[in-house]
Amino acid sequence: MYFFLINQGKWENKHVMGIKQDDGTYAADYEVENVFDILYASDNVLVAHNNVDEHGKKTVLTGLFVKPNIEEEGLQKFQELMEEKGTDEKKYREFHQK
Repeated sequence: MYFFLINQGKWENKHVMGIKQDDGTYAADYEVENVFDILYASDNVLVAHNNVDEHGKKTVLTGLFVKPNIEEEGLQKFQELMEEKGTDEKKYREFHQK
Protein backbone atom coordinates (compact mmCIF):
# COMPACT_ATOMS: atom_id res chain seq x y z
CA MET A 1 0.00 0.00 0.00
CA TYR A 2 1.03 3.56 -0.56
CA PHE A 3 0.30 6.21 2.03
CA PHE A 4 1.26 9.71 3.08
CA LEU A 5 2.33 10.89 6.51
CA ILE A 6 3.62 14.08 8.01
CA ASN A 7 7.27 13.94 9.09
CA GLN A 8 8.82 17.09 10.56
CA GLY A 9 6.04 19.18 9.05
CA LYS A 10 6.35 17.80 5.51
CA TRP A 11 4.17 15.28 3.66
CA GLU A 12 6.02 12.08 2.70
CA ASN A 13 4.91 9.29 0.38
CA LYS A 14 5.53 5.75 1.73
CA HIS A 15 5.00 2.22 0.38
CA VAL A 16 4.65 -1.02 2.38
CA MET A 17 3.32 -4.53 1.77
CA GLY A 18 0.74 -6.03 4.13
CA ILE A 19 -0.20 -9.66 4.86
CA LYS A 20 -3.67 -10.75 5.96
CA GLN A 21 -3.57 -12.70 9.24
CA ASP A 22 -5.88 -15.45 10.48
CA ASP A 23 -7.80 -13.03 12.73
CA GLY A 24 -8.68 -10.79 9.76
CA THR A 25 -6.25 -7.98 10.60
CA TYR A 26 -3.36 -7.06 8.33
CA ALA A 27 0.29 -6.91 9.36
CA ALA A 28 2.70 -4.55 7.63
CA ASP A 29 6.32 -3.70 8.33
CA TYR A 30 6.85 0.05 8.48
CA GLU A 31 9.63 1.02 10.88
CA VAL A 32 8.26 -1.74 13.16
CA GLU A 33 5.59 -4.39 12.58
CA ASN A 34 2.10 -2.83 12.53
CA VAL A 35 -1.36 -4.42 12.69
CA PHE A 36 -4.59 -2.67 11.68
CA ASP A 37 -8.25 -3.51 11.14
CA ILE A 38 -9.74 -3.49 7.65
CA LEU A 39 -13.31 -2.19 7.68
CA TYR A 40 -13.91 -2.26 3.92
CA ALA A 41 -11.96 -3.69 1.01
CA SER A 42 -12.44 -3.92 -2.74
CA ASP A 43 -10.12 -4.20 -5.72
CA ASN A 44 -9.46 -0.44 -5.56
CA VAL A 45 -10.05 0.68 -1.97
CA LEU A 46 -8.99 -0.29 1.54
CA VAL A 47 -10.58 1.47 4.55
CA ALA A 48 -8.67 0.81 7.77
CA HIS A 49 -8.98 1.82 11.41
CA ASN A 50 -6.52 1.73 14.30
CA ASN A 51 -2.96 0.60 14.24
CA VAL A 52 -1.00 -1.33 16.86
CA ASP A 53 2.76 -1.62 16.51
CA GLU A 54 4.93 -4.47 17.79
CA HIS A 55 5.49 -2.60 21.05
CA GLY A 56 1.75 -2.44 21.72
CA LYS A 57 1.50 1.29 20.98
CA LYS A 58 -1.94 2.00 19.56
CA THR A 59 -2.44 4.81 17.06
CA VAL A 60 -6.00 5.76 16.31
CA LEU A 61 -6.25 6.31 12.59
CA THR A 62 -8.81 6.40 9.86
CA GLY A 63 -7.09 5.25 6.68
CA LEU A 64 -8.17 5.31 3.07
CA PHE A 65 -5.78 3.47 0.77
CA VAL A 66 -6.71 3.65 -2.90
CA LYS A 67 -5.52 2.89 -6.38
CA PRO A 68 -5.60 5.83 -8.81
CA ASN A 69 -9.35 5.48 -9.46
CA ILE A 70 -11.27 5.69 -6.21
CA GLU A 71 -14.74 4.20 -6.29
CA GLU A 72 -17.73 6.02 -4.80
CA GLU A 73 -18.67 3.17 -2.42
CA GLY A 74 -15.18 3.08 -0.89
CA LEU A 75 -15.10 6.84 -0.44
CA GLN A 76 -18.55 6.69 1.19
CA LYS A 77 -17.36 3.96 3.63
CA PHE A 78 -14.36 6.12 4.53
CA GLN A 79 -16.50 9.20 5.12
CA GLU A 80 -18.90 7.17 7.29
CA LEU A 81 -15.95 5.90 9.35
CA MET A 82 -14.61 9.44 9.78
CA GLU A 83 -18.01 10.59 11.02
CA GLU A 84 -18.43 7.58 13.33
CA LYS A 85 -14.97 8.08 14.87
CA GLY A 86 -15.24 11.87 15.11
CA THR A 87 -12.34 12.51 12.74
CA ASP A 88 -11.82 16.17 11.86
CA GLU A 89 -12.93 16.43 8.24
CA LYS A 90 -10.88 19.62 7.81
CA LYS A 91 -7.66 17.62 8.25
CA TYR A 92 -8.83 15.12 5.63
CA ARG A 93 -9.67 17.88 3.18
CA GLU A 94 -6.25 19.51 3.72
CA PHE A 95 -4.54 16.18 3.00
CA HIS A 96 -6.78 15.35 0.05
CA GLN A 97 -5.77 18.59 -1.66
CA LYS A 98 -2.04 17.68 -1.45
